[in-house]
Amino acid sequence: MDSKDYQSIVSYLSGQNLHLWVTEPQVPKKLPADVLEEAFKKYGRKVEKISEPFEALNHIIKKTEPSETLLVMGSHYLIGDLLNRYKIESNFEK
Repeated sequence: MDSKDYQSIVSYLSGQNLHLWVTEPQVPKKLPADVLEEAFKKYGRKVEKISEPFEALNHIIKKTEPSETLLVMGSHYLIGDLLNRYKIESNFEK
């Protein structure tokens, strides 16, 4: 959401050894993925931007090795939408 302090999270994550993707929730008061992408670039970090959340999650899952950990962060709107849609379309609970 555009009212949250995303800069401190970007600062922290930029110092970690992570592959970063950004997306945006499908709600009116969202923080656009472009803004997050630019915030990471200010720290010299390369990020992949995929604006549609479910498309982003599917892309990331395909690129993630079984031995790797996938951490999805965001608002409860974003996480809730991803969980609900993923359960319906991909039998997430198996």
